[in-house]
Amino acid sequence: PITVVGSANGIVCVVLHETSRMDRFFLWNPATRQSSRVILGRGLSTSRAIGFGYDPVDGDYKIVIVVSGPSSLPAEVYSANS
Repeated sequence: PITVVGSANGIVCVVLHETSRMDRFFLWNPATRQSSRVILGRGLSTSRAIGFGYDPVDGDYKIVIVVSGPSSLPAEVYSANS
């Protein structure tokens, strides 16, 4: 299944749920039909929320995942540029 996380400046963030332990995040520009893989992350079964936005200070698109679980940090931030 595919989930639309959000959009910013015409760029859409989608996640492809491949298995219960792995997910692929993509940034997609519908106007140009170009996409790029951002991260291959762990499964989102422990996630509580996912957000996507543009950081004008860094000039970068970012994905924020709020997670739950005893061994995880409260949130993870992924950058499209790094």
